[in-house]
Amino acid sequence: MAINNHFNRVINRFPPAPAPEVVPGYCQRFYNLSPEILSMYLYSYIYIWITPFESFWMYPINVDINYIYGYIWINNLWVHTQFDWRNINSFY
Repeated sequence: MAINNHFNRVINRFPPAPAPEVVPGYCQRFYNLSPEILSMYLYSYIYIWITPFESFWMYPINVDINYIYGYIWINNLWVHTQFDWRNINSFY
């Protein structure tokens, strides 16, 4: 039986607390975003804007050449997700 290593890492890296209550104001577009830059923010709370009107708190646990993996704060719950990091417009 194969073991999904990403799934095992997810279980061990659940966010330690709820997302911050304060939502930052929109930041201007972040140019030159890369996996290397995002990896500096692993295991911390960041606020992500996909567009100026679509945003959320995230607790990233992994980033690779195509995707960012982690938990997003939805309806007072952490929900595991992954999405293409190139869709990030800006983050705080």
